[in-house]
Amino acid sequence: MRLFSRIRPGTSLIELMIVTFISVSLMGVLVTLVSRVIRTNGTFSEHLEDATSLGELSEQFRRDVHGAAKVSLEDNKIASQRLSIQMADGSKIDYEPAEGGLTRTAIAADEQKRSESFSLHGMKVLGWKQSSSNAREVSMLIDRLDSSRAISRGQPIEITAATVRDRRVTGAPQ
Repeated sequence: MRLFSRIRPGTSLIELMIVTFISVSLMGVLVTLVSRVIRTNGTFSEHLEDATSLGELSEQFRRDVHGAAKVSLEDNKIASQRLSIQMADGSKIDYEPAEGGLTRTAIAADEQKRSESFSLHGMKVLGWKQSSSNAREVSMLIDRLDSSRAISRGQPIEITAATVRDRRVTGAPQ
């Protein structure tokens, strides 16, 4: 004869509620961590993009100035300051600050125009200056902005390039 006992196989409602509570708590922690990782990754990607763009700009700027036949600083009262580079082959390259970065315009000797934009998020091109100690050097000044992108964060970044030995930079030194 079988005896019926009060112990039945299975789980009680309380046990299921405890397991559900623990699972939901772990999922909440996991979602929070994943969102922080995604946010950090986005910030890192933006900084990496800025550093890459700044590196490409500085390399191009140095190549242009080094190969220049004549470099002149132009200060236009209506727009921002411009740097004009006359190359030995008769082509001309202009650097001008633009919204959110800098524009490099190359005009070949045959008047074919090619523009290139360098995006500098969180930075502002202040302009150019001629070295007071060396008439062959010209520097590009770039300032970092705070998170509101309105206020300077201090010492600007200075990218300096020199023309070849017998060439000079013309224009008013800054």
